[in-house]
Formats: sequence, C-alpha cells, structure tokens
Amino acid sequence: MTLKDILSSVMGSSEIQDHESDDLGEPTVSVTVSDNPGQLFTILEKEVARVRSNVQVPQEDSEEVIKNSSSDSIVYTEIGNCKIPGDRYEPAISDVCWVTGTSFVVADTKNNAAKIFDDKNNFLWKVEAQNVKNVACIDGVVACDSKTHVLLNSEKGCHGKIYFGPFSSNPFELMHGLEVRRIYIAQHGMSTLRVYTKEGKRHGTVQFDTNVSPIYLVQGKEGSINLIDRSSKSVKRVSKTGNLSTLYTHSQDWSPTAMAINNTNEIYIVDSKTSRLLKISESGKFLSSKDLPIENPVGLSISAKGRFIVCKQNGTACVFGDW
Repeated sequence: MTLKDILSSVMGSSEIQDHESDDLGEPTVSVTVSDNPGQLFTILEKEVARVRSNVQVPQEDSEEVIKNSSSDSIVYTEIGNCKIPGDRYEPAISDVCWVTGTSFVVADTKNNAAKIFDDKNNFLWKVEAQNVKNVACIDGVVACDSKTHVLLNSEKGCHGKIYFGPFSSNPFELMHGLEVRRIYIAQHGMSTLRVYTKEGKRHGTVQFDTNVSPIYLVQGKEGSINLIDRSSKSVKRVSKTGNLSTLYTHSQDWSPTAMAINNTNEIYIVDSKTSRLLKISESGKFLSSKDLPIENPVGLSISAKGRFIVCKQNGTACVFGDW
C-alpha cells in the first residue's frame, strides 16, 4: 500500500493532490489535515518505520573498498595504489603477478621499476628496470624485462641477468603460472622460447612449428604452454613436443591482453576491449564470462589459493575471488 492510499483511506481522496516528482523521482503528496488527525499521525508513523526497516545501509570495510555489486559483474576490492616515495611520475602499470600468496609485483613502465607490495599495500622492495613491460615469478625470484635483458632478483638481491644483445629489445614475454620452475622468454615474431633457471643459466629451448606474436604466456597442463597470439587475437597452445594449435577464438571482435590458469586448469582471459573476464575449460570450451568493471584492466594472476589480481593502468591493484 502506498502512502497516498493510506492517506486516502483516512481523509478522503479530495484532500490529496499529486504534484510533480521531486529530485529523486518520487511524487510529492500535498495533504490538508481535517478530521481525525490523531489516527493519521499513527498511520504515518508506522509507514515511516516500515520504510526505514527496508532500507539497507551499506557497511564500510575499514581495510578495503568494495566495488560493484551487479550479479553479472565481478566484485573486487582495491588493495591500494602502487605509487611509492621517490616516484617521479604517476604509475603506469603494464603487468602484475603474485610473488607469494600475500605479495605481488607490478611493472611500472613510467617509473622504470618492478615494485613488490604485500596484500595490505605495504611497499616491500623494488627492481630498477629501464622500460620494464613484463614481470613473472619463479620460486620467490622476480623476473622482469629491461630493454636489452631480463633481470632476476629477490629481496636478498640480484640472482642474475639474461642478456639478449644490443639489437634485441623488449618487451620480452615471460611465462606465468602456479607451477613454473623455469624462466621462459619469448619475443614477438619468434618461433622459439628460451628457457633459463632462476639463476639465469641457459636450460634449453622450446621450438614452435609456426611463427607467432605472443603477448602473454601461461604454463598449461602436462608441460604445455598457452599463449595469446597478438596477430590472430586467439589463444594458442604449444604442446610438449612443440606442436602449435588454436585453443580458443572469440566469436566477436575482442582484444585479449592477459591470461591465467587456476588449480583445476580452467583458463581466464582478460578482454580489454569490453572489460570482461572470460572463463574457458582446459580443452578450450567457453564456460562463462563476467563484467570486469575496470577501465583498461592490466595483467592477470591467480595465487595458489585462488585469489585473482588485476591492475588499473593508474596503479591501483584489485583482487577478487573465483566464481
């Protein structure tokens, strides 16, 4: 029953007039009080109490800001901005990766640094890396590309440097994944992955049977490698024997820019064109997708406990769970 109906039952419809809506879109009601004002007051008091009981007041979280509540959208929490003392510019993030279950690294291209934070946004340490674009982590060692080489560092110091020569330049794509034990490095237009230990020693190569332009590498099941091919805008798989096949191509125009795999081998792909996160099976079957309410989302990483992390280009790190 509306407020107008209640008033009409007490006073008669001739004494009630509707007017134009107020700023909230609700019609205002003009009332002329006549007989039985005590009954009117009692009814109005009950109606106000009922309305108040149905209003849900959002509760603030003292540590994290919760964004978006649509059922079709991912609800994420902002850890905080990745700006640190000494930065000359506002952060411009190009990649993100979990280091441990409670710490992560971002590639800040604008400030030429790979920065490591804990999940409370406390700055831990950094690696100075000129023109850094990509980051990855292998057993606590952070790998990041830097113009003509890849740097390997932990909080204890430098573990090594992989030099590619004066005529090579980054971005060097680095493989992400939960069980990565080697550093896999790719270059655009090259059909070979170079493999190194976390100390920077050469371990071998993985040869593709076709040239591709990889922009994101993720370790797959049984030694396979999944990658986003920039030229075809598709997800491809390289088998353990080097055979290249197309795993997934979206039916509509899209822009896949980052990818991650969870413990059950489900694959998640960031479509930066529509700001959506797609989920496909290990065999490449589309499962579902959700709106990722972040403009131009950057990077994607999943921890061993299933925590997702993605960044805004302005340096804000955001985490969320599986669905």
